[in-house]
Formats: sequence, structure tokens, C-alpha cells
Amino acid sequence: MWSLGIVVFPPLFDQNLRFTQLVEDFAVEQFVAVKSVETQGRAVAFRTYQCLVRQRTQLINALRGHLAEFDLVAPKGLASLKVLEDALKDKANDLPFVVREMGTIYLDQIARIREVIERLADELETASKTDMELRRLCTIPGFGPVTAGAVAAVAFANKMARMIWALSVKKEDYRMA
Repeated sequence: MWSLGIVVFPPLFDQNLRFTQLVEDFAVEQFVAVKSVETQGRAVAFRTYQCLVRQRTQLINALRGHLAEFDLVAPKGLASLKVLEDALKDKANDLPFVVREMGTIYLDQIARIREVIERLADELETASKTDMELRRLCTIPGFGPVTAGAVAAVAFANKMARMIWALSVKKEDYRMA
């Protein structure tokens, strides 16, 4: 006779009840803080920064892939961009003119995106020096101006997000004063 092993998991009643109570308290008290224009602007700046970093990575990877088809291999990452650039400029390899031309287009686009990324990073750093909340977040080990701006603008934009974060991360009841 075969027996099936059945595993009984403990109920999530306690966690669900705490979460439900938290949401109900929030709904009853209705103390949602309206995001300031500055906070919304920082959120847009950070999301733009993230998008451009992803685009730069995509362009570098695409260029790496194209050059790999011609046996010009470079490691992953932003640091290998110089290797790719040197490979395109090297007249000793047998790259067709079209590949060199397309590679130059990639490099020009990467350079333009890099300039915008640096400008956005500088703006986020400037904001982190003037905003008290960002300065406080920058004291957390591993938090720089960009991460602090992201947390302040996106994750902690309102009190509900803070309560949900605290409930999920700290596993304890959390109330905003």
C-alpha cells in the first residue's frame, strides 16, 4: 500500500490578520501624505536615470555581440567599452566598413547617454546635500545620493508604502506617528 506524505503548513492567519488590520487602520485614518512637487520630480529623475543606465547597458551588449561575430571579444561591463572602441579603431582587423560605421553610431549614442546619466547623477547628488531626508538616508551604509533619491522618491513616497515596507521587512507592527 502506498502512502502519500502530506505536509501541513502553519496557517498564515496571524500575518494576514496583522496586514488586514494595518490596511483597515490606514483606510479609517486616511492620513495619506500628498507627494510634493519636488518628490515627484526626484522620482521622475531617478526613473529616467534607471532607464538610461539600462539603455547604455543594452547598447554596450549589442556592440559586444556584433563585434563577437567578427571574433573581437570583450568582457561584459562598462569597463570593456574602451576595448570595443579600440577594436573598432584598429585597422589591423578585418572589419568591414559598414561594421565600423555602425560601431561608431553605437559609441556616439553611448557617449550621449553617458553625459545625461552623469548630469542626472550630479543633480541627485546636489539634491541629497540640500534635502534633510536625503541626507539622513545617505548615512545608511551603502546608500549614495542616487539610492537615497530612489528610496525617498519611490519607496517612501507615502505613509502606506512605509507601513507595508515595515510589515514585510521587519515583520512587526508599524505605525506612523
